[in-house]
Amino acid sequence: MTCILSESSNGQRQFFVLDPLSGRGPLLLQRDLKECSHWSLSPDAKSIGCLFSDYLGEIEIINLKGNEERRVSVKGTHFTDLHWAPDNVQVFVSNFSSVRARDEIGIVDLNGDFKLLYTAPYSAATIGAPSPSPDGHYLAFEELNFDFNVALLENY
Repeated sequence: MTCILSESSNGQRQFFVLDPLSGRGPLLLQRDLKECSHWSLSPDAKSIGCLFSDYLGEIEIINLKGNEERRVSVKGTHFTDLHWAPDNVQVFVSNFSSVRARDEIGIVDLNGDFKLLYTAPYSAATIGAPSPSPDGHYLAFEELNFDFNVALLENY
């Protein structure tokens, strides 16, 4: 298993190898924070997926062995968070759909094919942080809903 340490400094995001016993190791790569606002390490530790800070529907896939890069684009999407699927070839994303004016959870393959999995019930809900189970059969995510848990105080 590989551990990665990410540090932000002077508008840059730096990725280091992290040894749990000896601490920060060598620098792997560096990105402008605008090019990597959110990131996720693939389960096989061979790639990092980065989202752009302007929430375009683009994921930059960076191969850590050869430092090769490729972009996966999905038209009409505004990704806000990502997490690799256990198969290393798909990425779970949270997305704001301007068409539906709702937050969504979806999955994107490395060819840019997007599959919608869940849509927030109404626009007051915010969803994100998709996290799959190790076997890929379950997906947890957070949902903040501003219309639930409302208390009405009368005659106090």
